[in-house]
Amino acid sequence: MKKNLLLIFLVLTIQTGYSQDTQIGDTGNGRNFIKRIEPNLLHKAMIINGKTYCSYNLKSKTDIEKLLFGDINAKVEFVITPSFEGSYGMRLVKDSLNTGYLLEIKRIINWAEINSQLEKEFPLIGFGLGQIDTVSKEQEKRAVRHNRAMLVKHDEERLKRYSVARQSIAVKNKFAEKLYGTIFSIIKNFVMKGDPAEIFDGYDATFRCVVDDEVWTLTIQNPDGVIEQLTNICNLIIKDVEANTFNESKHIESLDVMYACNNKNVVQVSLSDILEEKGFVDVSTLSKDQKQGYKKICGLILSKLEFRDGRLKFTATKDEFTSEGISESLL
Repeated sequence: MKKNLLLIFLVLTIQTGYSQDTQIGDTGNGRNFIKRIEPNLLHKAMIINGKTYCSYNLKSKTDIEKLLFGDINAKVEFVITPSFEGSYGMRLVKDSLNTGYLLEIKRIINWAEINSQLEKEFPLIGFGLGQIDTVSKEQEKRAVRHNRAMLVKHDEERLKRYSVARQSIAVKNKFAEKLYGTIFSIIKNFVMKGDPAEIFDGYDATFRCVVDDEVWTLTIQNPDGVIEQLTNICNLIIKDVEANTFNESKHIESLDVMYACNNKNVVQVSLSDILEEKGFVDVSTLSKDQKQGYKKICGLILSKLEFRDGRLKFTATKDEFTSEGISESLL
């Protein structure tokens, strides 16, 4: 659909803003974000006839997030809100016996159809590029008022008309705790760096988890770096569940590798120690020179591991090994 500059300007002048109790800024590459910590409950839980009733604090959730996951604040939530397709996400909730976890996937499946309907029913006013110099200030004001009213109608109606597909599978506690720990770490360690940049479309990624009596939320536009890596892993988890090809071990391994590659200063156990512990190498049989070469090999391997596109990449060459003084007989 063709858009012109003035129509975009008129839409952007309708401010939505962020609430004042959030931390707002940009990452090193100019990504807008919201990071907030709030009480998980609005008031103390009540027990009536042996059943616990909670009033969850949903203030950090957008209308779309509430449409997907608006009943509770789950242990973990992940939501993608794209500019030009339906939102989708996943969350971890306790099963009916409260002994294990369910991974729930939800996706808006009729986004294009509904937005096409709304554009016809509640059209926006725009002016051609050739009209920009002839449009009066009063015409601009009327267009802004009209577009503001139409966009309010869009927001009201789309929530009523969207259809949400649902799917859930049981997952083991190990996977649930690994996913929770990774998202908790991402939110906790995220800090603002760099200057802002103007990005008008793409997608927002929201990570949310419950920490004791609090709910932590990080929403970031077009993430990069480690958050993009985690976004890709979460997207792949959703894709695999929807395709009935979900493999817990594969995704646990991806989360482990992502953490190790982005926290080399935190990971204290060296590769050589792991290989010795697992019985792959018997250091007692190596000569002094061989031991030194072995340690160098393990150190170089760790330094040349990178996590990109959801996979582990090894970037070293044989020349880099020999340049480190490692004998070719050890390779």
